[in-house]
Amino acid sequence: MNKFVEKYGQILLPLVTPYDENENVKYDTYAELIEYLIEKDMFDSLIVTGTTGEASLLTFDERVKLFETAVKASAGRKPVIAGTGCASTKETIALTKEAEKLGIETCLIVCPFYNKPTQEGIYNHFKRIAESTSCNIMLYNIPIFVGVNIEAETVGRLATIVQGAMGLVSGGAHIFGHEIRQIFKEFAEGNNEKARELFVPIYRFCKTTGQNGRILPNSIMRPAIELCTGIKIGPARGPLAPATDDEMKVTKSVLEEIGK
Repeated sequence: MNKFVEKYGQILLPLVTPYDENENVKYDTYAELIEYLIEKDMFDSLIVTGTTGEASLLTFDERVKLFETAVKASAGRKPVIAGTGCASTKETIALTKEAEKLGIETCLIVCPFYNKPTQEGIYNHFKRIAESTSCNIMLYNIPIFVGVNIEAETVGRLATIVQGAMGLVSGGAHIFGHEIRQIFKEFAEGNNEKARELFVPIYRFCKTTGQNGRILPNSIMRPAIELCTGIKIGPARGPLAPATDDEMKVTKSVLEEIGK
């Protein structure tokens, strides 16, 4: 088996970040959500402050405290991966070192956002980070948000940090963790049609999170997670607009139809 899968499994769940009515992070609720998801066996590894966790809307200190909360709440039962990507190389290195201090062994690092660096800039960014830490690094390529693609040639130059992976990172695992696990099982056993049948309801739900031109699904996915878990995580931080009643009517209808 792939060494990465042996340690981290196939379902990597990027946790949402709970807020109160004043957009303050609710760390107790974060720990409660982790406990719920562990008890329900919805994932194999946690990712803290990824895109679903709204990393770009959190402060440096908030992200470190969320790392601490996740490590404490998971208590060794599930691996924790820290999302440490920032707009600058300097801050990314600093945040990665904070994760390392907490015993986190792997960091998910997004391509620097807003700046649109050249491929040489991207290469130097990840090279400097790799040289500054003992953590394993997961390259996170998501051009729709950061504005630039990590080209295959650049990944090839960074190959000495490759660990390999055979799974997915899915915010939908908050709700569909069991179904995703079953899809992997069916596919591994050659039951492709059954795997497809299991995927269709997840696809239908995911489509609802992009209503009205939304790109980041958080505004609709967060209340959907609340409906399915009963845990109050609050709306997304600004500037993300909250889900409208009409949007939630569509999403709730799909969740009901697929038995969630």
